[in-house]
Amino acid sequence: MDIRELKVRGHENIKFLRGDITSLDHVDLHRSDSVSCLHAIEHFGLGRYGDQIDPLGHLKGFRNLTRILESGGRLYISFPIGRENEVHFNAHRVFHPHDIFRWPGAESLVLERFDFVDDTGDIHLNVNILQHLPIVIQGCGIYSFRKQ
Repeated sequence: MDIRELKVRGHENIKFLRGDITSLDHVDLHRSDSVSCLHAIEHFGLGRYGDQIDPLGHLKGFRNLTRILESGGRLYISFPIGRENEVHFNAHRVFHPHDIFRWPGAESLVLERFDFVDDTGDIHLNVNILQHLPIVIQGCGIYSFRKQ
């Protein structure tokens, strides 16, 4: 799902739906066993891509991602991580690595894997985020969840 039109349809197993994931209008249209949101949620609600300005856009979008995910399904999500939550005006957000666990819908998910890219571009695989907090200014967190 994207707020913008997709010109190239691509792979036969990837289904595209144009819409705004932060809006409740689309959440019950489709259920999926696998949902990915890779470097997109940090833009939700900032208006950069024609979406409505909404300070809670990322939270609404995340909640709806968890709602369209089937029980037992997998959610793959990545976004910029840093020492604290930040908004870079009209561009993107940076999130504290633990912030996602407080988002609406997170209570239905189990973290199966966390990887991250640090400030130098090195990737750290399968890190226990609860025991090893990534210390980055602006890295990339890659979360793999399973819905209970």
